[in-house]
Amino acid sequence: MSKRAFISRYLLIIKKIKAKPYATSAELQSYIEKQMDQLQMQDDTLNMGISKRTLQRDIRDIKNLFGVDIEYSKTSKGYFINQSEMENMNFERMMEAFDLFNSLNIAQDLKPFIHLEKRKPQGTDNLYGLLHAIKNKL
Repeated sequence: MSKRAFISRYLLIIKKIKAKPYATSAELQSYIEKQMDQLQMQDDTLNMGISKRTLQRDIRDIKNLFGVDIEYSKTSKGYFINQSEMENMNFERMMEAFDLFNSLNIAQDLKPFIHLEKRKPQGTDNLYGLLHAIKNKL
């Protein structure tokens, strides 16, 4: 199973919970399976299902990797993301970039119909050095 498959699954979980707070594990599993079927049409390495145990493991991994705390509400019987976590702009940008990446992979089959601009990177390769210099007052 590819790392892209894991990351795709993590982002699908977050996307579903953001769209429908208090989603049940059955709703999450169904949503992920439908979305993964669509993604699998573009990439055969994404072939996988999701069990309840895998969902719980993914929620734990999401917190460790992305810092997004997904909790279960016993009163609402579903999963939700704390409001402060949803407002994290860094994470929003990461999700946007991943959606763009997946869209570009899908668009490769549509070359006769869609023309994508080729562009150079915007200088993000210098970002870590700049942040280090600012933090250390250099």
